[in-house]
Amino acid sequence: MTALATLDRLPARRPARIVAVHWDALAPEEAKRLQTLGIVEGARVSVAYRGIFAGRDPLAVAVGRMIVALRRSHARAIEVEELAGARAPEAPAPDAAAPEDSPAPERSAALPATMVRGA
Repeated sequence: MTALATLDRLPARRPARIVAVHWDALAPEEAKRLQTLGIVEGARVSVAYRGIFAGRDPLAVAVGRMIVALRRSHARAIEVEELAGARAPEAPAPDAAAPEDSPAPERSAALPATMVRGA
């Protein structure tokens, strides 16, 4: 394990564990949103991508099996500890199959005429 850093300084695709979130540095509605998204102490995270805008905002952060967009200012309020030898959490592929215990969504076999090639 390595020294603590804030999430905004974590190198891309390096797995880490959230050790502290400075909730008082965030607006109450922002803190609630982050908690709802799983940004809590003990969660495993990694920076998937950094934005292209000034200040490299936003950050795309993998939390569990999803990708969450965070402002750099929010990421600064999150202290992480890099995990040595661990794999970064990955978000599911867009077409990932549903787990076997969940019912498959019903789909119509017929496509609307607007979706048929050449129509």
